[in-house]
Amino acid sequence: MPSKVATPNPFPKFKPPESLSIEEQLVMCVGKLVAEWAVCETLFRGMYVCLIGGHSEIGSDYAEIAWLSTPNVKSRRDLLARCIVASGLPSEFKDEVALLSKRFKTISETRNFYCHAFYVVEPVGLQLQSIEGYNLTYDDEIISVETKKASKSTVGEILTAIHNCENLSRECMGFLFALHAKLQARFPVLPSVPDGYLNNPRFPLQ
Repeated sequence: MPSKVATPNPFPKFKPPESLSIEEQLVMCVGKLVAEWAVCETLFRGMYVCLIGGHSEIGSDYAEIAWLSTPNVKSRRDLLARCIVASGLPSEFKDEVALLSKRFKTISETRNFYCHAFYVVEPVGLQLQSIEGYNLTYDDEIISVETKKASKSTVGEILTAIHNCENLSRECMGFLFALHAKLQARFPVLPSVPDGYLNNPRFPLQ
């Protein structure tokens, strides 16, 4: 288990090279956001498996099946929230899941926009011009459109989501270790993490 001694952060903030074009920076940033988001979702899955299948291989299998059969991230967050409420764990564990889940929801909204949007290019040079997101509504228009220009500010928005996601994943990791220990769970099998890993200040690694 990592020590609690403070050491320099071995994971500097991600930033695309300034030499790249805005289009290239956007491509790189969207890919990085998707990867960081997937790490967070995996950690939430780990929390669920701890709660539901943490003491037997069969229980672990059932937990994985239930999680993977749940159709989207919102439903999975709701599933985890209901399980933690029913778990009988102390309130600080329940409150922490609610806090982490709320932050993940905000990041997921950004990730969903860029992963499901239309990328509009100029008809002649085929340079990326804008990014359009479409949503169903209950209004007369039925469909709402959000358009963002391919610009430095758009790169900045994605970078903010990436950095938030990086911080969230480290807090999720610290909490997952604490939950795993509290439940004395066998599953999931957790990786070792290096000294200096920035984890959850409310649930520090022991």
